[in-house]
Amino acid sequence: MDDLSKEFRRDTLADFLSTLMARARELKMRNALCLYAFEGYAEYDRIWERLGSLNDVDVFGTDPYWRWRPARQDPEKHVRHFTERTAALARPLKKDVQIWIQAMRLPKGAESEIGTACRAAVGAGATHLAAWSYDGGALLDPVLSEDPSRVWAEVAAAFASLRS
Repeated sequence: MDDLSKEFRRDTLADFLSTLMARARELKMRNALCLYAFEGYAEYDRIWERLGSLNDVDVFGTDPYWRWRPARQDPEKHVRHFTERTAALARPLKKDVQIWIQAMRLPKGAESEIGTACRAAVGAGATHLAAWSYDGGALLDPVLSEDPSRVWAEVAAAFASLRS
């Protein structure tokens, strides 16, 4: 894809999201935008900067899943890194920072990583946490954890510990 096409793609994404978010703002709603936790491709970095900087984005977030392709990452380091990267864009623009915590595709015995990831996100500046997938992926076979009820219990425990 040539540079003009890439610019067109960025502009189209920004215009589309801006239109939707402006309408939501008219309805007194806040806007959250989550972009995939990926780096190392210059064009995606430009998309990240452009969309995360949109005026009507109130909450900018990402989903730094540490047990995802291509390889497993250390949950504390990986989540902290992407939270810091997200906050670096969001904070100067007075936006909140949302981090999605991995609650799917976790093998039995890895559930404690959820608490580690939550603490890393909050420690690095996250103002909002969410978890994907609901119920440890029990309803979605492609993302099913080996022990979904334990995964969801860990999400609940981690979130509760951060509230107190």
